[in-house]
Amino acid sequence: MRGTLIVVPAAQIRIGDLLQGYYRPSVTLATAVHPNDSNPDWSDIDLRAGLIARPYQAPAAGLPALAALPGGRRFTGESPILVTRTLPSPEGLGEAVGRIAGFAALSLHESFPHLDLERLAETFTTPAAVEMLSLSYMNGLAAGLTPGESAAEAGTALIHGWAEARLEARRELDRQKAEEAARSPWGPMVVCWCGTQVRDNEGARHGHEDAWHTDRDPAVWSAV
Repeated sequence: MRGTLIVVPAAQIRIGDLLQGYYRPSVTLATAVHPNDSNPDWSDIDLRAGLIARPYQAPAAGLPALAALPGGRRFTGESPILVTRTLPSPEGLGEAVGRIAGFAALSLHESFPHLDLERLAETFTTPAAVEMLSLSYMNGLAAGLTPGESAAEAGTALIHGWAEARLEARRELDRQKAEEAARSPWGPMVVCWCGTQVRDNEGARHGHEDAWHTDRDPAVWSAV
C-alpha cells in the first residue's frame, strides 16, 4: 500500500487517514493550496495548511476525527483538511480494475443481450482499457471518493468511451461508403436481401421487385 497527500473536506475524512494539517477558517476547498502547488515566493501563505505537529491517524470518519485538534469545534464538514490517504497496492489495483471491467461488461450484456459477454470482457481488459480504468479509479480515490464511488465513475467512463468508439467507427464506415459511392460510375447503390445490387433510385428498386419478388416474398433493401 502507498499513500498520497490530498486535501479533502472534513466530512470526507476516512478512518485511517493520516491527518497532516488544516487551513484557516477563511480558506475553502476551492482556494486551499496543496503543498505540491505552493508558490516559491510564499505569496500564497494565507492559503496554505498549518501542519499538525504530530500527525495522527483518524480514529473516526468525518468531523469527529478532528475532535483532538485545538479549536476542533470550529471545523465544518466543508473545512479543507490535509491528509495522507493510503491507496491500493498494485495487486489490489489489479483486482479492483478486473472487477470494474467485469461489472461493466455484465451490465452492458444485461441491457443489450445481443452483445456477446465474452467479447465485451475481452474489449474491457485490453491494455488500453486497463490503463484507462486504473487511471480513472486512482484519480477518483485521490480526489476523495470512496472505492465504490471511484469504481462507479471509472466503469461509467469506460462504457461511455466504448460507446463513443463504436459510434465513431460507424461514422467512419459511413464516410467510406459515401466516398466509394461518389467515385462509382453507377452512383449510390443498394443491395437486396437476395444479394442483388441496383442503383439507389425508385425505378431500379421497383424493376427488381417486379421481376424477382412477390408480396409474400418482398425485397428488403440496405445500403451497400
